Amino acid sequence: MTGRFARTDLALWAAIAAYAGVIYSTLGLVSPARKWLVERFGENVFDAAYWILAIIGCAIAGLVFRRMRGVRRIVVLAALGIMAAFYIWYLPRLEFAVERVHLIEYGIMGALLFIAMYRRMKSPLSIVAALCIGFCIAMGDEAIQHALPGRVGEMRDALINLLSMGLGAIVPAAILAPFVRAAVLVDREEIKTVIALLAVTAAGILLFIPNVHGFGRLISDPAIGRFHSAFRTAGFASMDTARNPSGGARRVYENEAARHLLQREFYLTNDFKGRDGFSYRMYDRSYCENRILERYYPRFLRERGTEPAAAWIRPLDRDLARRATSAVVWPDSLRERISAWLDAAYRDHPDFQSRVKSTMVTSLPLPGFIALMALVLGVLIAAYLLVDKCTTWH
Repeated sequence: MTGRFARTDLALWAAIAAYAGVIYSTLGLVSPARKWLVERFGENVFDAAYWILAIIGCAIAGLVFRRMRGVRRIVVLAALGIMAAFYIWYLPRLEFAVERVHLIEYGIMGALLFIAMYRRMKSPLSIVAALCIGFCIAMGDEAIQHALPGRVGEMRDALINLLSMGLGAIVPAAILAPFVRAAVLVDREEIKTVIALLAVTAAGILLFIPNVHGFGRLISDPAIGRFHSAFRTAGFASMDTARNPSGGARRVYENEAARHLLQREFYLTNDFKGRDGFSYRMYDRSYCENRILERYYPRFLRERGTEPAAAWIRPLDRDLARRATSAVVWPDSLRERISAWLDAAYRDHPDFQSRVKSTMVTSLPLPGFIALMALVLGVLIAAYLLVDKCTTWH
């Protein structure tokens, strides 16, 4: 592991810090920017990202084909193919265009981080170190989103960004790393650095999950679909019948209900581009969100039913609140009209997955999670001390 930082290293890390700063600072501008671009250039504006990626990929492939020979050329082109195949397969599956742009941003971040770490570690551990730093950046991104109105921070998104960074690191790894070596020499300081980065990442996860991502469980209802909540099914029944629920439980209950309300109005008032190129309102999803409210949050509807939906949506999304015109409880005319349309369009309701606070931690309780992460941190600290105590290293 090299000791001193050269000017190139400092410039590279400054570029990484600036790039992360750009990603962080533009998170609050995503919704207004998307609206402005769509109004000015149309729904297809974000498809330009595909063409930009294709041009960059072709340029890199052409450069590799001209400059490299033999096995190295094959490996680098294969790495480009793997990355391109993933983006071609996965990007169209993301519902919102801004999510696609975000995924591409983290692919570039992965490439930059690997190059920076490979200049310090000439071993495969540079990939692990780069991904540890990148994952901490991704969790910071989600933490900022958690604090923004109308956004949520999710471990799932951080993991998707981690995958994108791993794929982004494939090409520079294939270009920079030597392919034929008699042995992979790993310096003791490199191992200590990676263990320390793993410990920092584990500590970040320990802070992120309870404070940003949250704990919850998957509620699956064959008549409606699936959604996540901090309550069990029995907990919903208790909230509905309790005379004076605790303040903490009521806050969580009303926050979840407000987010389902936001999603209901979001699908009801926004136009979405279909596969045929035309724009549609997602009345089916709006209806499913309303059914979740009716079945699982009836107390909220009883107590807040006559209030305007905008009053509850405004703290989460001001722009959407201006478009929301219905009350918390849908009028019978609107509900019956959408219900009749759905009955005509579907024999059965579609397989619905609510976007409200989707979570990967669905069953492990907080004490168990803390114990597990404490064990992981303990193992990493012990490994660091053990490596540090070794007087000889081969």
